[in-house]
Amino acid sequence: MSFKTTFYILLTLFAFIINTQSISAQTSLDKQRAKLLYDLPIYLRWENDDEIEVIKIGVLNGSPSFLNTLREVTKGGYDNIILIDVINFKSVSDITETHLLYLPKEQNSKFTSVKRKLLGFNTALVSENYSVKKDVMINFITRNGRLTFEINGDNLKEANIKVIPEISRLGGINISTKALFNESEKSLKKEKQKVRRLQASIAAKQKELEEKEKEINRQKEILFNQNDQIVAQKEEINKQLSEQYVAINSQKDEIQNQAKLLESVNTELEKLSIVASETDNAVTIMDIKGNFQWINAGFTRLYGYTLQLLRNEIDDNIVGASSNPEVQNILNHIIETKQTGSYQNLSKTRNGNEIWVQTTITPILDENNEVRQLISIDTDITTEKKSEIEIRKQKDQIEIQNEQITSSINYAKTIQQAILPLAEDLEKYFESFLIFKPRDVVSGDFYWFYEKAGKDGKPDKIFIATVDCTGHGVPGAFMSMIGSRLLSEIVSEQNVTGPKDILTILDKKVKTALRQETTDNNDGMDMAVCVIEKEDTSYHITYSGAKSDLYYYSHKSDDITILSSERRSIGGTKQKRGNIEFTNKDFYLFENDIMWLSTDGIIDQNNADRKRFGTPKFIETLKEAKDLGLKEQKRLFLNKLDEHQGLEKQRDDITIWGIKFNLKKW
Repeated sequence: MSFKTTFYILLTLFAFIINTQSISAQTSLDKQRAKLLYDLPIYLRWENDDEIEVIKIGVLNGSPSFLNTLREVTKGGYDNIILIDVINFKSVSDITETHLLYLPKEQNSKFTSVKRKLLGFNTALVSENYSVKKDVMINFITRNGRLTFEINGDNLKEANIKVIPEISRLGGINISTKALFNESEKSLKKEKQKVRRLQASIAAKQKELEEKEKEINRQKEILFNQNDQIVAQKEEINKQLSEQYVAINSQKDEIQNQAKLLESVNTELEKLSIVASETDNAVTIMDIKGNFQWINAGFTRLYGYTLQLLRNEIDDNIVGASSNPEVQNILNHIIETKQTGSYQNLSKTRNGNEIWVQTTITPILDENNEVRQLISIDTDITTEKKSEIEIRKQKDQIEIQNEQITSSINYAKTIQQAILPLAEDLEKYFESFLIFKPRDVVSGDFYWFYEKAGKDGKPDKIFIATVDCTGHGVPGAFMSMIGSRLLSEIVSEQNVTGPKDILTILDKKVKTALRQETTDNNDGMDMAVCVIEKEDTSYHITYSGAKSDLYYYSHKSDDITILSSERRSIGGTKQKRGNIEFTNKDFYLFENDIMWLSTDGIIDQNNADRKRFGTPKFIETLKEAKDLGLKEQKRLFLNKLDEHQGLEKQRDDITIWGIKFNLKKW
């Protein structure tokens, strides 16, 4: 193998050790550019990196289609934690400091002006197909309709931007030292030729000098008595010798300078050799057919094979040595497209251990852009693969558990619905609409209905209530079942008919059921309870509330009336309840008058600006609804809620019960 070939292989090896993977191709160049501009900041570090909340990506006079693509790809930033702002600069003079500045290839003529503008900025300049490689920081390259990139870490370092090693996942190649080594290779070859010529010249001149010195001595003996002639000849000879010595000394200085340059190149070659031997990745160099030509020390450490052992015990070709049956197809694709390819497979080391390896194969092109060699880099991903397998197992277990939990909750929903009044029971005595929207599958809200017969067997009193229990979901549903059972027990078994008495007794029973006097439990419920009694042409309604107001509309007053509840809950600690006692409030409603009961779910619902629906808006909706039919009222409430809530999640259970009184139904 020639010196030039060896040097080129080492240089290529150095570049691809830094970059083990290239970015996956996109179907359109604009999307590929946008994706690279989105991914690059993840692997770059700026001076104030820990304080960055918005990554600024600048574009010099970008096309509208590309700017739209870039804004779509970067929308939302990085998990909505660090945002991305895309700025289009119309001219070089408009440019301000950004984290990235993309210079489209149509603007390459302005590269020098842009770079001068960025002096002193902490900005990474991203060019495309720019020919002066030594000036670029990050340079996109288009090959066969696909986009990759070169990165010059030295130039980025001058702009106080650090490149982390993981940038290799994006692909591309680091050219910060490649140009230097290419130049060094050419220069080294020339200088070696010069050194050989100078060494031959010096040897010839030294031999010539020796011969002349012999001739001088001989002439001195012959012309000893011819002083004048001897002096003249001696002066001539001394002059010639002086000139020759001056020429020789000049050549020696040139040789010394070339030796220093050669020493510098050898130092760089030594660095490349250290990188090739010290990396943990297994690196192989192959010919175009996949035959092994060279492996590094990392290959031996990873697999336990030297090159000779690999050829003798396994195979001298990657197709025969690999456990992946698709290797030949992968090689064919890499050679055909001249693009890097990668795959994962389970391999065995020489001592029989199984390891997971990710292999990246990169084609090396000659001056005619033809593939002449292949370089593969194997990375041990056993730990990551085991974690992936374990995560998959845990995911499967979690999905099974979620299915079981979901099934249980759905069954709990069936049980909860069984305690709610039937629609036909509600419709026997009055018209009504009901909005019942649990936040989760089951609800901490519930509504309650009970009819108490008189002596003649006809209904004497109707009891209704809307209840908001502490919490929502499963905990709230348990509280709702406790509350419903206790309400029925108080009214039907204990024969308590006064709303304030119902609330007072319920408060004590909740405390007892949850042992709140001896535990830290502070759960409870807010509710509105009404007792409805029909008279000749009216309805006598007695109401009492625990942090749950009542609203009604009377045609006589033509206005919405709000009956305020007591500012205490059912259950909970004494300190929370204070000494407030429940009270009854009596009022009369007539034919077609309307009454509404509601939990605070709709009032507390926020919108995208974190603003609550609120009581004023709820009352305003009641005013709009009062002259509508009950179906239209329900539709109005749902529309108002959807309009306010938008895409925000429902934050609590929602219950609204509207009742329209009809004397004919009783």
